[in-house]
Amino acid sequence: MNASFYRFVSRHRLLCNLLFDLFLCGICTYMLASIQAAPWVIIAVVLFMILCTYCFCESASNQLLAIAGKALNERCDPLPLLHEAEEGLKHRRESSTTHVYLIDYALALSELGDHARAYEVMSEINIDKFAGTLPTVKAIYYNNLAYYCHVLNKYESADLYHKKALQMLESIKNPKQLKQLEYSLLSSQAEERLRHDDPDGAMAFAARLSPSCAHQDLSTAFLLGQIYFAQKDFENAKKHLTRAASYPPSLYVVQQAKNMLEEIA
Repeated sequence: MNASFYRFVSRHRLLCNLLFDLFLCGICTYMLASIQAAPWVIIAVVLFMILCTYCFCESASNQLLAIAGKALNERCDPLPLLHEAEEGLKHRRESSTTHVYLIDYALALSELGDHARAYEVMSEINIDKFAGTLPTVKAIYYNNLAYYCHVLNKYESADLYHKKALQMLESIKNPKQLKQLEYSLLSSQAEERLRHDDPDGAMAFAARLSPSCAHQDLSTAFLLGQIYFAQKDFENAKKHLTRAASYPPSLYVVQQAKNMLEEIA
């Protein structure tokens, strides 16, 4: 299923719910009636199909965000994520997943260099008011917020949110979820050490990074460039910053990498 299909379902959830229910429930009822199934079996299957179609229609917007997130990870293109988050907020501003759209919207803004607006958007979120919010989502929220504060020179707030992100990680027991957050955790800890003028400590964390996509490769190259620059190892800094600068120029870190290369030159 492509993005166009998910987008149609997301924008017309009620209509799609009705059409899917009529189609699937009609087929199931006909098939079960043809084999003379008990009435309670028919009712149970129909109710199950109604639940399935509801869940599918509700998940369509999540699929769109996943596709847009893949574009960011694999092509370093934040525009699809920006577009889908904006569209989702237009249609589902008061939904239980509003905070997910806001987090992704802020991330896309930050990738494009609008950290002030990203911080403003994240400040709108009271992450604890959303019942059932997973610790992984809270960890991402605080980790991203710490980064925005860092870029905006709000260092005390950055340290506060960084500590909150680590606290959230302590409550995650699932090894698979921890593995998924490992890269963000290590890079965040490296950035925290850089904030405190400890490039050697930052390198200890950065050396453990294992990029698994283009976006992480960009972030790693830029982070290593920053660390080597702080250590005044300009030869290695230039090597990593040059790699970072080879990515799409619309990205904030790419522009920063080019600025640092000019300083080295």
